Order: sequence, then C-alpha cells, then structure tokens
Amino acid sequence: MSSSRTSTATERLNLTNGQANPVPGQTPLQAALSDLRHLLDSGTGPTDGEATEILGILRSIEITLIARQIRGLIRSAQSTGATEPPDSWLTPDEVAARLKRTRAWVYRQARSWPFAKRPSRKTLLISERGLARWMEHR
Repeated sequence: MSSSRTSTATERLNLTNGQANPVPGQTPLQAALSDLRHLLDSGTGPTDGEATEILGILRSIEITLIARQIRGLIRSAQSTGATEPPDSWLTPDEVAARLKRTRAWVYRQARSWPFAKRPSRKTLLISERGLARWMEHR
C-alpha cells in the first residue's frame, strides 16, 4: 500500500478518536470495519506486513468479544441459579427414615459424604440436594 493510501486508510479507520466515516445507523466501529471491507474489495489492500498487523488486531478483538460473551453467559447462568429453591438440611433421623437404614449407619456414612456438615460437635446436618444426587448415583 502506498503511503498516501496508508494515510487515507489510517484516517478512515481511526477508531481511537471516533473518526470513522459515519453511515446512518452505524456505530464508528461498524463504519470502520465497513471501510476496511471496501478497501480490501477494491483491490487496494494492505501489504503483507500490514495484513499481518491487521489480522493480529482482528484476532485480539475477536478474543475480547468472545470473552465478553462468555462472561455474559456465566452471569446469566448464575442469575438463574439464584432462582433455585434453597437447599434444605435433614437430620440423621430423617435421612435414616428415607434410606431405611439405622441412625448409626447414617453417622458412619456422613464421614465420607461431602454434602454432610457438622455445625457443632453434637449436630449433624445432611443436604437434601446432595443426598438426592448421591442416591441417583448409587
């Protein structure tokens, strides 16, 4: 690309100052990308070195946009997770009745259950959701 073409393209694609040619209904970014597309279609494209630099910038933009989309998906998944009913905690007697086992068996098993917790030395609570998952995988 000649220096006059480079300066013209640089001026037309200058996003940092928001100077891309405005088209009704287009953001400066869309206008700049459209200008780049027209420049490439017209056959007055960049040199190999400039093409490599442009591709690097476009890859960087692509990665940034993909990361934003992923963050949005994570946020929406977290917000839908907040609407789930809260987990309830069961006593060893309730778990024993559900599993048709003894209370002593529940206490022994609870040592290996990650969904069981001991809020105090004499209290054992078992997550109902965790117990349901454990029962499904048994």
